[in-house]
Amino acid sequence: MVALVTYSDDLREWIKQWECRGGIPFLVPHWDAVGKVWDIGWGHVFVQGEAQRDITLDEAEQLLDWDLYVFDMGVSALVTIDVTQCIYDSLVAFAYNKGIGERGLAGST
Repeated sequence: MVALVTYSDDLREWIKQWECRGGIPFLVPHWDAVGKVWDIGWGHVFVQGEAQRDITLDEAEQLLDWDLYVFDMGVSALVTIDVTQCIYDSLVAFAYNKGIGERGLAGST
């Protein structure tokens, strides 16, 4: 049986350091030229049908928590061996940036 692991607070803070401008999340829709996607907050990518609108700092926090939950569940479903916290956080960070599906973590070698 694989030990239950979830993302750490350290990962959450690390993402917040990278997915911002000057320590502040993007509170207006922002074109991510690297990922070639529209995002907001701390790297929340807009999904089809989601309204692209300005958000508050509180909403940025909520979106980050939701996104981390989604990617945590996705990584958890893919990992079939025991891993350290550092490795698990790395997998969640990878999925956060590239996605879970075949074009992301699930399709990675």
